[in-house]
Amino acid sequence: MPIFLMFIIKVHIQNMGWLDWAKNGDPTGTEGFGYRMEGIKIQVVLKGSEAPGRVERPFVKK
Repeated sequence: MPIFLMFIIKVHIQNMGWLDWAKNGDPTGTEGFGYRMEGIKIQVVLKGSEAPGRVERPFVKK
C-alpha cells in the first residue's frame, strides 16, 4: 500500500451494533463477550484524513 494511504475499519457486533471507526492497526471489535462479528466496513483513505464518523469506541473489552 502506498505511504499516502491508510485503512479505516468499522465492525458490526452481535447485540451491540456498529462500533466506531478504527485506523491502521488499532483494535476493533470486542473481547470477552463471545459475540460474533456480523459485518465489517473498510475504507481506504488518504493518510491523515478524518474518519467519516465517530472514533471514540472502536473496541469494547469486558
